[in-house]
Amino acid sequence: MISAINPEKRAPYRAFVCTTRVVSSDEIYRGFLAFYDNYFNLLDIVQALNALQEEIRDDNGFSPFQVLSAENIFSETFNSNRNISGLVDNQLERLNMPRTGTTKSIMSDYLRILSKDLYDRFYNYYNFKDLYSYMTELELQQNLLHEYPQENARCKCKESKNLKNSFKIQKA
Repeated sequence: MISAINPEKRAPYRAFVCTTRVVSSDEIYRGFLAFYDNYFNLLDIVQALNALQEEIRDDNGFSPFQVLSAENIFSETFNSNRNISGLVDNQLERLNMPRTGTTKSIMSDYLRILSKDLYDRFYNYYNFKDLYSYMTELELQQNLLHEYPQENARCKCKESKNLKNSFKIQKA
């Protein structure tokens, strides 16, 4: 993930929906309908996600559909306390350096310092907190509703009539 994030640019997404297991085309279709039946503007995101998760549950009552936010991904990626042994080995290999205890320790220290520095310098910028941190929750909601009053109902992603036929069905 670290190679896919440019902390010097704004996050290209606020959050995205992912799954914790392989889901069927029927589950995607039903989840899609449940989500978009409840999503009309940016403030409806929680309600829409809840509808998606309520629609698709396994035998234990858990939904495979989860949300990863840009903020959480940034925090996990640039967490200087996470296990970076694989990253250390990759960097030593790329630099054609021997993998000894000393070189691993030096590279590990360097990467932790770099991660902390990137996190401290770019967290607010990447996550738009420099723009919206001064607003109260109500002011932010009003601003979002003013800027984005309603999702475009003609948006192609909401044309679900042909969605079910657009998935490849694999037979076991």
